[in-house]
Amino acid sequence: MSGKGGVGKSLIASYMAVALARSGLKVGLLDLDFHGPSSHLFLGLRSKRPGLTLDKVEPVEGPLGVKVMSLAFLTPEEESPVIWRGPLKSSAIIQLLTEVNWGNLDFLVIDMPPGTGDEALTLAQTVKYIDGSLIVTIPSDVAKNVVARAINFAKLVGIKPIGLVENMSYFYCPGTNTKYYIFGDSVVETLSSKYKIPILAKIPLDPELPEYVKNGRILIIDKPESPLSSSFNEMVSNLLNILNNINSSSTKSGR
Repeated sequence: MSGKGGVGKSLIASYMAVALARSGLKVGLLDLDFHGPSSHLFLGLRSKRPGLTLDKVEPVEGPLGVKVMSLAFLTPEEESPVIWRGPLKSSAIIQLLTEVNWGNLDFLVIDMPPGTGDEALTLAQTVKYIDGSLIVTIPSDVAKNVVARAINFAKLVGIKPIGLVENMSYFYCPGTNTKYYIFGDSVVETLSSKYKIPILAKIPLDPELPEYVKNGRILIIDKPESPLSSSFNEMVSNLLNILNNINSSSTKSGR
């Protein structure tokens, strides 16, 4: 989640799903950004279509077996706009959760649209148990203030924020190990300290990413030793540790 658009939630959701699958887990990815779906593009799934059975929709199979569902797979043209009010969005979310054959998953990653509107509210009211939300930000005071609203919203509706991710945190100069913070100083430490939410990872910019997306390739699969890939490995490792601790605490308390 993030209260702000343009922070890279879809990249984080897509590559996190791949990194989880690379760890041997069964993963699904649901893109609920109806007006601007893009997770499928990061996974090289442009122009794919889901399958149909008698009573279920079969999600598109993405890299490393990730099951992917997006409204982008259902619109007649890639540029077709989705002009929906709240009730239609809420109905679509329920259908995507209940009428898609997700199978037996270890993780269902949900890519949310910006803001704290109908989609987030419907999700909170529909899904009985959500492990938690990841809050995505960038190095920007403007983003920090908007993201703080998303954190407070998530707490109010019962989708506990369990981790912070700072995207576009820094840039490695090619051929050197020098980090450049081209968008300014990190703000994620301030958010972590104020709201007591752990930092999962700081994701670097990678100038090769646009070319990989254009060609339908997955950078963190093709270049597993890259700084980008390493940062997602770190994020997934930290996330799994947090969830293990949460589950252990719940077991001890009898929940």
